[in-house]
Amino acid sequence: MTLQSVSSGYIRVKNSDLHFIRFGSGEKLLVAFHGFGYASEVFLPVAGALERAFTVYAFDLPFHGKTRWREEKMSDDEFISLAEEVCRIEGKSHFELMGYSFGARIVEAIFLKKAPQVDRLWLVAPDGIATKWVSALFRTPYFLRRTIKRALANPAWLMRALEYLHQKKRINPYIYFFFQRRMGSAQARDALFFYWLNADSLGASPAVFKEALKQTGIRAELFFGRHDPLIPVTAGEWLQQGLPNARLNIIEEGGHHLLNERMNRLFMKIV
Repeated sequence: MTLQSVSSGYIRVKNSDLHFIRFGSGEKLLVAFHGFGYASEVFLPVAGALERAFTVYAFDLPFHGKTRWREEKMSDDEFISLAEEVCRIEGKSHFELMGYSFGARIVEAIFLKKAPQVDRLWLVAPDGIATKWVSALFRTPYFLRRTIKRALANPAWLMRALEYLHQKKRINPYIYFFFQRRMGSAQARDALFFYWLNADSLGASPAVFKEALKQTGIRAELFFGRHDPLIPVTAGEWLQQGLPNARLNIIEEGGHHLLNERMNRLFMKIV
């Protein structure tokens, strides 16, 4: 695939314009959502495996890429409307969904409302099942989250504390570098807190999602990196257990960033 074969555009949802890239010429329709801190281009390394079987729409999430987000909050409704509009544009009644990391939460939300139209799910290092330390953050009461947001308007004290813990090797390096990147500017902090305040309004609990997979029998391809510091393989094992329609693919040399040439080769065998 060449860059010339990748087009782009916007779809209006409520007051916001969500940016997408479109590639592939296959008969099947695939709608994809990336993870926090990434952009729609994260799917390009696996485009070679997808482009013949699918027409792919990969979206930039709110506060990412070129999406112009103007809503105060984020809910299932915006992304369900987005999937419906893609189907209308392409003249399709059925589609597949791919979610990488945080994008899996959006995939789950759409699936729970549009299951009769969904043919298959692709969940790559999926957040929302049993994400290390992130799950605890989302269990924090909402009022306390808002209080913490105000306290971190100037995060210098937090960054000093993290630096101390990092030097003493008392903090997970992934957490340290995550906050280094996400607290460095007001814009980055706004995006981080937006997701912290809104993310648990997407979809449902892991148990509800698993039961929906069981009841609908919709195929689910699950991809987990053996060395992922965020998403443990045990989460995939739990989700796959008792679901003959779910296939667990463990990437033995993989971490959290799985959308690479190795995954492209694996996708070619599955598509």
